[in-house]
Amino acid sequence: MITQSTVGALGEVSRFASNGPNNITNTKFKFKNGWTLSMSKGTQMGVGTYSTDTTVEVALFNPNDEMVPFLDGDTVKGYVDADTLVQIMYWAATQK
Repeated sequence: MITQSTVGALGEVSRFASNGPNNITNTKFKFKNGWTLSMSKGTQMGVGTYSTDTTVEVALFNPNDEMVPFLDGDTVKGYVDADTLVQIMYWAATQK
């Protein structure tokens, strides 16, 4: 649960929701260090479905707004569970 005080600590949070046939929700967390985590959930994103009821799809952007690849080389990671999401958020928030 994100509380108002957590949002202040993050920097900025924006949300986009589509009620169309794809039912996509995207939330972006922009951290004070300039890094951004984009989190998406929906029934059809990109070329496939990369989230479930308990997972999301994430991407990271550096302060120059460039996508940053994960360790496996992919720039978008699908089926991310809550525990992994928190680890990715912490990593992005602590980059210098």
